[in-house]
Amino acid sequence: MNKSNNLKILKNFPGNASELVFWSFRYSLGRRTAATCDFAECLVSAWAQLNEKYRYPIQSELEEAFEQDAVARVSGERYGRLGMDCDRAAWEKVRAAYTKGGQA
Repeated sequence: MNKSNNLKILKNFPGNASELVFWSFRYSLGRRTAATCDFAECLVSAWAQLNEKYRYPIQSELEEAFEQDAVARVSGERYGRLGMDCDRAAWEKVRAAYTKGGQA
């Protein structure tokens, strides 16, 4: 898909690309699919370009999810708030992106 088509698609949404990423994050968090890991990898790459308005809530919600996930795992639940181990590892990469980027 070329840049022109991407711009045409974005015009059909009331927000901007950062907003689409934010809602994709909300949808992906806690799911146990390969798509979650793929999305998290893309989020790492895009982190620095995201609008700050959306970086903060993603960071805040992800930190809360890590806390909930830790409690669930200690209590013996099979899956925590972040999903399976592979999903948690993918979210750890996102966490590293904002920690290294000075946003933490």
